[in-house]
Amino acid sequence: MATASLPNSGGRGGGPGETGFGGYTWHYIDKPTIAAVEGYAVGGGLEMCLASDLVVASADATFALPEVKRGFFAGADGVQRLARQMPAKVALDYLLTGRPFSAEVAHQWGLVSRLVPAGTALGSALALAEEIAANAPLAVAATKRVAHAAFDQVWSEEIARHQFSNAQRIEIRGTADFREGVAAFLEKRTPNWTGT
Repeated sequence: MATASLPNSGGRGGGPGETGFGGYTWHYIDKPTIAAVEGYAVGGGLEMCLASDLVVASADATFALPEVKRGFFAGADGVQRLARQMPAKVALDYLLTGRPFSAEVAHQWGLVSRLVPAGTALGSALALAEEIAANAPLAVAATKRVAHAAFDQVWSEEIARHQFSNAQRIEIRGTADFREGVAAFLEKRTPNWTGT
């Protein structure tokens, strides 16, 4: 298989680099990836779930991309992935408000592949990994590549979408509203937006 190499987009504090947020969100992995969620998958946590092939979540898990409440947006490709993985108007509702949603809602819209009782997400994810690992590894890798192409996630298109998202991230980080959002979060107060 040919692989694409991605330009380093910089970033600080574990931000997007050659492999993306958390060393995970911005590069293709041939092996199936599974996220296990107990509690909250907010911001970068949800972005890592959206980058995963499968998500096993406890029934009491909560998901959100609240960055707009802090003068930013989900710049580790959370915006584009949520917009592709949910119906457009549903995704925009959560993206533009930053509202959290339950594991049940995430499962209803297909963001969670398996909903399990609280406290069992990791064990269930490991059992799922063992079930997949029992299959022929080359066939599993080929199946994943073909499925991703069918999902309109061809890697060269993913690179172009990320580059657009990264340009927006850089622009937003230079605004007064971004600085205000960070300050308000740290000071535990309501932001005073100026649109600049």
